[in-house]
Amino acid sequence: MAAAGPAAGSRSVREIVTLASLVEEETAHPDERAIVAGVYANRLRIGMGLQCDPTVIYALRRAGRYTGNLTRADLAFDSPYKHVQVCRAAARTHCVARTVVD
Repeated sequence: MAAAGPAAGSRSVREIVTLASLVEEETAHPDERAIVAGVYANRLRIGMGLQCDPTVIYALRRAGRYTGNLTRADLAFDSPYKHVQVCRAAARTHCVARTVVD
């Protein structure tokens, strides 16, 4: 696996794979992945949370509460896997999404 930009060398494989998984889960269309990755990279660059559904879905699945549809109540579900917590932990990965595109 070749490094894809300057950020790749400073990111763990786990960080890169986690963000790539979120991008892949966010859209079923491969041609949209670069756009989603760019959005995530921009959000992380400015210190914003990812605000992505896949982290909420993951938390709900782990708790056995995912029904296949997200509701406002689901977004309020408290879990260490939710996007707010994941984004804080991922703040170090501000350019990781770039590796998904390259």
